[in-house]
Amino acid sequence: MADYLVYSTLCTVVTYLTYKYILKETRLFTFNRFFLLAGTLVCLIAPLLEFSWGNIYNSAPKIEISQLISSEIEIENLDQNTISYINPETPLIIYLISISYIIISNIFIFRYFRNINSIIKSINSSTRIKKKDYYYLHTSNYQKYSYSFFRTIIIPFKYLKNKKLSDILIKHESTHARQLHTLDILLIEFIKCFFWFNPIIWFLKNEISENHEFIADKNVINQNINPTDYISQILRSMYNSGTGLTSGFSLVTTKNRLNMLTANNYSKRKKWIRLALGLIVTLFAFSFTSFNPDDINNDPFIVIIDAGHGGKDPGSPSEKDINLMISKEILNQSQNTNIKIILTRDSDEYISLSDRVTFINNQKADMFLSIHCNNSLDPEKNGPEGYFSDKNEYHNLSKKATEIVVSEQVNEFNKKGKIKTAGFKILKEINKPGVLLELGYMSNKEDSEFLLNSGNHKNIADNILKSLNKIEKQMR
Repeated sequence: MADYLVYSTLCTVVTYLTYKYILKETRLFTFNRFFLLAGTLVCLIAPLLEFSWGNIYNSAPKIEISQLISSEIEIENLDQNTISYINPETPLIIYLISISYIIISNIFIFRYFRNINSIIKSINSSTRIKKKDYYYLHTSNYQKYSYSFFRTIIIPFKYLKNKKLSDILIKHESTHARQLHTLDILLIEFIKCFFWFNPIIWFLKNEISENHEFIADKNVINQNINPTDYISQILRSMYNSGTGLTSGFSLVTTKNRLNMLTANNYSKRKKWIRLALGLIVTLFAFSFTSFNPDDINNDPFIVIIDAGHGGKDPGSPSEKDINLMISKEILNQSQNTNIKIILTRDSDEYISLSDRVTFINNQKADMFLSIHCNNSLDPEKNGPEGYFSDKNEYHNLSKKATEIVVSEQVNEFNKKGKIKTAGFKILKEINKPGVLLELGYMSNKEDSEFLLNSGNHKNIADNILKSLNKIEKQMR
């Protein structure tokens, strides 16, 4: 979430500055309208997406394991020692921020729909005096300003007494109605309900509204209206909409509008240069926020995933199947990422511990992770546990990796996790950092129900991949 907020904010900053200092002066008002809207939407959506570029790696080669079936399943001396606990991350400040965000967003949403309702009531209480092909003209004695809402135009009755003024107002507002500028305003105001904390969204909303006025002003002038007369009529109509959801004859940006009406046009060449520059800057911002640079010129981070047990060794009830399903889900989610997964088994087969160790040591991988489900005579025991061997050559890296893996699972289960050392053969005899992850206790009702629900496997696998990404950054 923090990454999303940073990237989306940076992208909106680039979009705003690109428009403000490059595109605005081109007076390509229609293009700018769609640039502002599309740019805002892209900035909010792009950071949620992730596209890989650079090298796409094929699956790492797998060495075949000899199928040696022992007459007995190997039993290990566990020799476990708990060295630390990991609690779910629920800081009070995060809770307070979340509650504050929900409350404020709901206030904005309430205000949004209240304003729409207020406009509809105002229109219903007005008098329709004319119907054209693309708009309805209404008037009201109680209205102090002219505005349009979709295809309805409201002109104060007092302005209708001045034919020159009313004609200009109708021409101006009919542009808003014909081009449905209300849709733009409703969209950006709705976005503000959820991104009210980003000041750039407020600035973009102002620019969108101002650009609507530029479009309407230009359309009026193009109808053989004298610019001087038009400016004088603008100065006679200094009223603003009270809701912010209508397109109005607004003078909040009067100075800018007058400048646009009187400024000299750029040459076509300068316009195209500015347009191209603006698009290049915006595309760069989009690529920065939505493309993953980790894949560029980097070797893949290769992880051996061991689905514990299998075949005639079932482990805890349903464990071998859960281990395999989650391991396959990790493999599936890792496609087109810099994390490359090698599975020790991809079917329900028995592989001895010695064969697993031999297989792991023959692979050119960066680390090893074994997936398991725990069991206990005490049904109250619950939560994830991670093991590493202090006899392993890479025990310091293994310990750090174990802490990261368990932390991600703790946040999923919302339970306390444990970090333990253990004399597991599969951890102490391998030639790379290794972690054995117990996802939860099958002997605990709540853990068991969670792990048996295949709908949760995707989240578990996603958390494991997140932890592997963090481990990669620690190791490289």
